[in-house]
Amino acid sequence: MADRSWMLLENRLCSEFLDGVKSFIAAAEADMLHQNKTAMCCPCIDCRNDKRFSKSMYLHAHLVMRGFMRNYFCWNKHGEDGINEGELDRESQACNTDHIRSRGNQGDPRSDVNILGFGEDYADMADNVEDMVHDGERDDFTDGEFAKFQRLVQDSKTPLYHGSEEKVGNFTRLSSVLKLFKLKARYCWSDKSFTELLVLLREMLPADNKLPGDTYEAKQVICPLGLEVERIHACKNDCCLFRGDYADLENCPVCGTSRYKRQKDGGDGEGANRRRGAPRKVVWYLPIIPRLKRLFANEKEAKLLRWHKEGRKNDGMLRHPADGSQWRNIDMQFEWFSADVRNLRFALSTDGMNPFGDRSTSHSTWPVVMSIYNLPGWLCNKKKYIMMCILISGPKQPGNDIDVYLRPLVDDLKKLWITGVEVYDSYKREYFELHGLLLCTVTDLPGGRSLSGQSKGEKECPQCGDDTASVLLPKSGKRVFMRHRRFLPKQLSVTGVREHDILTEALGNPEHRGRVRGVSSDSGWRSWPECEDMYRKRKKKRVVDVEMLEEMLEQRLAREREQMHQQFMALLAAHGVATIPQISPLERRSSQSSVGLHELHAQASALHLPDGDTIDGLDEPTPCILQIVRGDVRYNVARGQVFPDETVLHTAEVDRRFHAVVMVDWVDDEYCDQPLPIPNDEIPTLRDALWQRILWDRLHIICRKSELPPPPQRQISRVPSPPSQNKKEKQKEEEKEEKKKENEKEREKGQKEKEKEKDKEKEKKEQGKEKEKEEKEKGKGKEKEKGKTRKDSKKSNKSKSNEVAPVWTSANPNFKMGEPILPQDELRALGGQAYALHQYYMKCCEEKKRNSITLCVSKDEFRKGGIDYVCVNFSDLYDLYHHSGMDISLLRVHTLSLIKQSKMDKLPVGFLDPSAMSTSQLNAGGSDVFDYLVKALSHFIATKKHYVMFAYNTISKEGSSHWVLVVIVLPLKQVWYLDSLRHVKRDYTNLGKVIDQAFAKVQFHHKMKKQQLTHVTDFECHQQQANDACGFYCCHHMSSIMQQSDKKKPEEIKFTSAPLTSGDLNIVTHEVAICLTVDTLPTRGDFHCPVN
Repeated sequence: MADRSWMLLENRLCSEFLDGVKSFIAAAEADMLHQNKTAMCCPCIDCRNDKRFSKSMYLHAHLVMRGFMRNYFCWNKHGEDGINEGELDRESQACNTDHIRSRGNQGDPRSDVNILGFGEDYADMADNVEDMVHDGERDDFTDGEFAKFQRLVQDSKTPLYHGSEEKVGNFTRLSSVLKLFKLKARYCWSDKSFTELLVLLREMLPADNKLPGDTYEAKQVICPLGLEVERIHACKNDCCLFRGDYADLENCPVCGTSRYKRQKDGGDGEGANRRRGAPRKVVWYLPIIPRLKRLFANEKEAKLLRWHKEGRKNDGMLRHPADGSQWRNIDMQFEWFSADVRNLRFALSTDGMNPFGDRSTSHSTWPVVMSIYNLPGWLCNKKKYIMMCILISGPKQPGNDIDVYLRPLVDDLKKLWITGVEVYDSYKREYFELHGLLLCTVTDLPGGRSLSGQSKGEKECPQCGDDTASVLLPKSGKRVFMRHRRFLPKQLSVTGVREHDILTEALGNPEHRGRVRGVSSDSGWRSWPECEDMYRKRKKKRVVDVEMLEEMLEQRLAREREQMHQQFMALLAAHGVATIPQISPLERRSSQSSVGLHELHAQASALHLPDGDTIDGLDEPTPCILQIVRGDVRYNVARGQVFPDETVLHTAEVDRRFHAVVMVDWVDDEYCDQPLPIPNDEIPTLRDALWQRILWDRLHIICRKSELPPPPQRQISRVPSPPSQNKKEKQKEEEKEEKKKENEKEREKGQKEKEKEKDKEKEKKEQGKEKEKEEKEKGKGKEKEKGKTRKDSKKSNKSKSNEVAPVWTSANPNFKMGEPILPQDELRALGGQAYALHQYYMKCCEEKKRNSITLCVSKDEFRKGGIDYVCVNFSDLYDLYHHSGMDISLLRVHTLSLIKQSKMDKLPVGFLDPSAMSTSQLNAGGSDVFDYLVKALSHFIATKKHYVMFAYNTISKEGSSHWVLVVIVLPLKQVWYLDSLRHVKRDYTNLGKVIDQAFAKVQFHHKMKKQQLTHVTDFECHQQQANDACGFYCCHHMSSIMQQSDKKKPEEIKFTSAPLTSGDLNIVTHEVAICLTVDTLPTRGDFHCPVN
């Protein structure tokens, strides 16, 4: 045997283990094909070769996630010969179990082995037909039944025709008939049509086929597999059942009525000469004990029957009959019964029905059904688990004599309660004594009276019993129950004014208009003329508010437009199209360094410009990208060079405040026919502008050299227009081309002259620099030196102003697209999901399909009332793995993972969207933040949440940003600010005002006691060292508070000021990776987006 020590490796993601799993699956598939099976045993630590799967992907997933079972080094369930350690003990136990089952029937021709012929390999068979045959075997067969069962076993082995055993389905005579009957039952075929189908199939199959010829013969094949049904004759007058001691009687021993109907052709003779007709009344009884045995024979069903003890949530709430006092009283009174969780408790239901209701006939048939309350509450009353035990035929209802028909069921229930029944539990793999009891009955009042034997009439009330007071009205024949006022107060006065009526106050709800309580309908409201307006029947006037309907329609359309806009923006972002965001760069990232000049950034964001894309300060031709704007979206349409110093184009002056001269050298295929934003008579479209100088809007020119993408491999040459039919058009085209050539020559000359002028200027500058150096050496020119430093400072300020951080944060300078973020060893230390996320990043880089992951967030997650999208760039993953500045997209992902976990665990915690609680929104007035807070807090208070948390990015005077966790503690009426750098003073004035105003409005709306919130800005928490990991500290604090929310009171939640360890930071990375790999990338993930 080969060395299989790799099966014991703890690291199941290493190449050695994965290669070993592949070799095992190959051997298992080869063995399955060799033995002509349809499934393979799974040897994982949970399945232990007891479960089978037809697809190898399930085996691979189980073995990688769970590992192999112990001591399974010899793959004897997958084609190898040999025995593993510990299997001899299991075989001896199996032999003992077989001995118990046979109960001394060794050598009996009716034993399992002799009948089925399966021997020791029966446990390895995966054929469902063989399991059905085994279920149909009983110990109390008569000779005739035993012969039928032997024929059934033979049919389960007989091939349908010679060579059918080599087919994929391995059709036998029994399996073929069962599959055909399944189709017959599903599509409601008649017996005649089924017979014709069998005849047709026999003609289509080879001549030696064993298919039955008609429906009757097919039913004879499967008859031993049917449920046992007892057809019992009953007395016409419901006196007795002809069973037991009365089985051979022909007349009722109570009333003397004949058991059978007499034949019309003179069948009234005596003794043997008398001809019997059909029975006068029949009841069908379906025994429950065989069906209970079949339930326990199925491993899944046997496990479900233990749910009331092992799977039920026992928290004092009433969800299931097992939570009731009646169940507990039985457990205390009969401890021997409750000691075994497999003992069953039933509920019995019965009622009359008319199966011939469409024929307007009076017929009453009474079915009796039983439910098993050991099952979960959502399965108790499912069709699969409801057992119909008795069917009492009509045409009259049994009434109080229904107990006569319940006698067979009562006998079985007494047997289950007193002696019990030996049943095999396939879940525990053992035999046990099954007991059962009738817990309750579920009926309406007439059915309950019949079951309890209560008489129908003057003592009909089930509550009053013998104290029932009733009067039979002689003319109508109806019974009226009197003395109902004895349940009301003695001083009760019934008046016509409903608002002051004691009964109205007791009921707590207004009475339906037009009804007068306590007064006959003959007089009605006329008894109180002064209350005529109150009690008179009148129609309600329906007033339609047209303005309100118009407002509602506008709001609905606005919401739909907003949702469509958000979905469109998310798709564009996922495909790399530049968009104009709504979040400032100071809020995007958590770092301690200054971001830049805020005034210039405010101007750029107000103009909807990406920072640093202006052409101010340029003094030479520079490569650029030309964009057009449609709505809030920017599209890159062309590429070329911008000439910032040119003031004349085609002899016309250029207004440099708004436009700039650009020469186009490449145009995107999709925008070739795009009209120019600034009209031109000779150059109408971008196609015609190729290699031409045109005017372009200065705000839509990107000239940041460091971030220009590489030039495209394909270039668009000018596509000539179709040849014109007229000679005049041809001449015009030739003239245009000549003019263009002349213009190009003039431009080339102008460029050469400018280059010469620039060379002369450079030479003059170099000469001036040499003179300045000489003056410095002589100690002269101090004033010039000062002037020069001032000029240099101005130039440096200009360069800094052009380097303001972009609105969408630029990638970490250490990040390189397509290269591994961390070594393999460090990735594996972070966990399996972090490793899987890195593998997905590397795969996308190789395929060059996308550079981000998009999450689709439903309206219920952040309580924002619409579908939202979160886009995580691959560059952000670098910060995630290196525990550096956390982007807001990663914080939103972590918040989403906590929202899902809190819903699953039903924790009293709510979360807000950090992008909705941003500083820019507060500075813009805070109205959107106020509305969002009011809506979210109202929901959290209604759902009894104790904590409401969100990440808030503060911005200091120096321009640095920092993440802080804000927690609104509703029970204490406090607001905690968890700052990982408490020594830095921060201003929470604007945020505190908005929170106080929103909370005051929510208090008024919910009619709460008015209280002000207390803001705790120095709440003790973990303190970070000199790094930019404040986002990770914020996530860690959120997770810790959520985990302690249901275990500790709010005043008991505390933190230390010690810094977090690398293990704590890795946990945050792992949680974000789980949300991305498990809940986003799979198709069935909660946050899956189709663009991924």
